[in-house]
Amino acid sequence: MLEALKRRLDSSYAVGGIIVLGLTLRLLHLWVLHPNWLTGDSFFYVQEAISWLEKGELEFYWPPALIAWLVPFVGLLGESTGAVVASLTIWGLFIWAWQLAGTRYLPAWKVNLGHLIWAVFPAFVHQSVIPLSQLPIACCLLFLLYLSKRNTQFDWLMMGLLLGLMGLIRPASWALIPLWLGKGIYQKIPASNLILGLVGLMVLPLLWEGYAWKQTGRWLRINDANSYNLYLGNHPEADHYRNWWLGSHESRELKQFESFTSERDSIRALAIPEQESTYRQLAWGYIAQDPGTFMLRGINRARVFWAYDILTAGSMKANERSAWWLYLLIDAAMYVILLIGAILFMLRGQRGSRLLFLSLLLYMLPYLLAFAHPSYHFPLLPLMAIGMLKLESRAWPKNKAIFWIILALVLFIQLEWSIDLLARFR
Repeated sequence: MLEALKRRLDSSYAVGGIIVLGLTLRLLHLWVLHPNWLTGDSFFYVQEAISWLEKGELEFYWPPALIAWLVPFVGLLGESTGAVVASLTIWGLFIWAWQLAGTRYLPAWKVNLGHLIWAVFPAFVHQSVIPLSQLPIACCLLFLLYLSKRNTQFDWLMMGLLLGLMGLIRPASWALIPLWLGKGIYQKIPASNLILGLVGLMVLPLLWEGYAWKQTGRWLRINDANSYNLYLGNHPEADHYRNWWLGSHESRELKQFESFTSERDSIRALAIPEQESTYRQLAWGYIAQDPGTFMLRGINRARVFWAYDILTAGSMKANERSAWWLYLLIDAAMYVILLIGAILFMLRGQRGSRLLFLSLLLYMLPYLLAFAHPSYHFPLLPLMAIGMLKLESRAWPKNKAIFWIILALVLFIQLEWSIDLLARFR
């Protein structure tokens, strides 16, 4: 059976057939969600793009790169169609990035197996048709992986540009910069390469900061949401486990959180620069007042970060689609398989295992400060998949006891997340 699968995936027609399958599933998903498919952050990204087109203005609350990407599509095709086409174009870039990175590390049939995984994985289907920042970051990480193999001056310049772009998509992704520089120093890359990389890293952020200064007369930390997020996740009334909850619900659902809503509303009456500094000061003050709670929330954030994603199933349920539970089961099963495969790869100590471990760790760290959500691990899935697909047939680690302990922890994280979901979905 495995040999037959290899032969089919080795076919020159395999990628084309998989792309057709993936596009079909994405169009069906859109049809199922219609007309309420553009919700949450994706709705606000599109509205910011429209505001930029119509008024030439931004609120500077959101990171700018995805909004800038949406602008030409929304301008030419309108709000809904433009958002879909822009998202599908990013999916096309992801296919290209996976092909480039995959062919450097995997045989052809495993590269195509990866294409098949991303074609049917519900989380990837969903994020390929709505504008969210996780899929663009996944693209950038794959391009980085591809460029890091050769280490020429051009590669380092491009890697710097990519990392600069990542910060304008999701600023937390800059946590990977120390790993990027450390890897170069460890490999004794010429100083000229490192300098070119650093120059590339600064180009896009400095252009953005210059534009923001011209518009607002102040320097930004890329965008204004970061201080607010730190405040949300560390407010005394924030949930210890579902730490993002205060920020993802409407004011009418927060009536029982009187201290939070009263304080937040009073801060919103201030000028925007004062809002940003006030949120940051209050957040660090709450952390200093109760470091024990901060540590507990940090542990909980790590557990939530590695739980299976519910974004796709949640969108289905919000639209009263009865198949939401099927999406949830498929998402959870595919994610857990990828996670276990990546753990096996890292414990086996194969080439690249330390780099994967450090990438997963560093990418997670910023979310331990404010709040985490299962969808935040999404950009790491392709890296984990490459690790899993690099496994040899006999993939058991030398120390099986450590593997069983980590496996038990992974399954516990999924179980407690499932129990929490069941309590909310009753």
